[in-house]
Amino acid sequence: MNAAFLIGAFCMTVLVVANASGAEIGAKRNATKDAIVVSALDPGLASFASFNLSANIGSLTVSGTIHLFDDENWPDGDEFSDQNVDPQVFNINKFETFKRVEIADKCVGGEVRAVVNLEYWFTPTVSGIPPDTINVKVLVNLYEGGRCQTTDYEDYREQQTTLFPDQRQDMTVNVPGNGGGSAKLKLSLSFEKNT
Repeated sequence: MNAAFLIGAFCMTVLVVANASGAEIGAKRNATKDAIVVSALDPGLASFASFNLSANIGSLTVSGTIHLFDDENWPDGDEFSDQNVDPQVFNINKFETFKRVEIADKCVGGEVRAVVNLEYWFTPTVSGIPPDTINVKVLVNLYEGGRCQTTDYEDYREQQTTLFPDQRQDMTVNVPGNGGGSAKLKLSLSFEKNT
């Protein structure tokens, strides 16, 4: 039984090597033609040269603060808080053209909650070379209810920008609310492209 297994494994190895050699000869013969066909069919895999580039094309760094305000009825006093959005670094991968992440979930007064999401993306180029810019969208959902985990909708705002390599940009997103609370987000965004 062991001998039969070894003979089968040897035959499969010979078959794989023979197919690989034939594919390599065909690939060399049609390299120019194949590069054109691949470019037309899939911009993300546009050229064979793109496979030699690192998958990580750069990083997006995000940090900031959020001011939350809980509007209370008299005689109760209003509550407010300035809280940090912890610095975070996201690797930009050429094989992931879109990503959405939660960067903050903050609360004040046990009632007003802000959830901050970040979306970032780029569009692959036809040449397969990573693009020179990334797009960033910040989305702030404001909730007001009876606890910090509330999902009772109060208001929503979003803002979008485009970042060039080695560019830093500040962004402010005001969420005025509908009487129960408000939020003001201040972020610093920077895109560092790998060289």
